[in-house]
Amino acid sequence: MEKFNLNEGNEALKRVLLMMKYDNKKTLVENTDLLLEQTEDEYFTNLVKSFMAHPEQIPNIFGNPTIKPEVNAKAFFSAISNDNKRGIGSITRDMDANQGLPDIISKTFNTLPNSVAMIKTYPSVGGESLWDALEGEWFAGNLKNSVINPIKTQLQTWCKDVKNKKNNLCIVKTRYGL
Repeated sequence: MEKFNLNEGNEALKRVLLMMKYDNKKTLVENTDLLLEQTEDEYFTNLVKSFMAHPEQIPNIFGNPTIKPEVNAKAFFSAISNDNKRGIGSITRDMDANQGLPDIISKTFNTLPNSVAMIKTYPSVGGESLWDALEGEWFAGNLKNSVINPIKTQLQTWCKDVKNKKNNLCIVKTRYGL
């Protein structure tokens, strides 16, 4: 059996990506740096979105939840359901009263283990991934971020812990995995 070097095509891939994004107004170094650019914040936001879209790929390394994820997933689904009288229309009315969906979000996504449990459990209740639910028309702008941002912050905090720093999830990768 012939051995293949997996890194053999990396130079060609980098060249193609560079040519796709090349800006004639910038130097080669500036263009290359732009290709590799991704902030820590963008990385963790994208990681959370990926977890939400593909909950089956989340590793079991974040600890045990202190909530009952099935109960919270049902409450979340009920709050965004059109069939519920306190459904989506109540969101803006309830923001100040700290009830309804914002209250469910703050109680459910309050720790990383609870957030991960909710992400993994929601598909069995809502019939779709949590990301698909958030991508729906009801979750524009800040409401979507009210779910994503706390999880992103929890994940960043988890990664800063000495015992987790070397975990592959905690190593910020470039946009193109280079």
